Amino acid sequence: MQIPSVTRDERGVTFVELLVYVVGFSLIATSLMAFFIWKQTVERQFPTADEMEFELFQYELAPLLRWIERPVAYGNGLYWRKDGRSYDVRLVNGTVRLQKDGSGYVPLVTNVDSIQWDVVSSTDLHCTVYRSNGEREEASFVYAIAPK
Repeated sequence: MQIPSVTRDERGVTFVELLVYVVGFSLIATSLMAFFIWKQTVERQFPTADEMEFELFQYELAPLLRWIERPVAYGNGLYWRKDGRSYDVRLVNGTVRLQKDGSGYVPLVTNVDSIQWDVVSSTDLHCTVYRSNGEREEASFVYAIAPK
């Protein structure tokens, strides 16, 4: 027994179908363009993770430098005393870490090749961080000597 075949009129694409395809493609292209324009704007306005991490490093360290005994810069580290406690910020395995009273470490900045501390004056500290990706970041801190 033979199955009857159903033939369909295959003249091509109609104008309405073509119009639907063009409108759909235009919507997708417009959405992609809007996304990339938005992405560029966001990238210009917001910092990278490394920049944000360095800003937080400055924010966390600044209050610890109020009313301290004279800071001592050495190699890749900085040491000071405050309220009978000792503080040590130094580079350990690519991470700048804060140590309080000789125990434990709090990571402050990651992906660091080296860090350099300079005691500029009796109230100013300067920090230069060299990142693993070749970038260089600098920060200045004001410290206050505790009255005796």
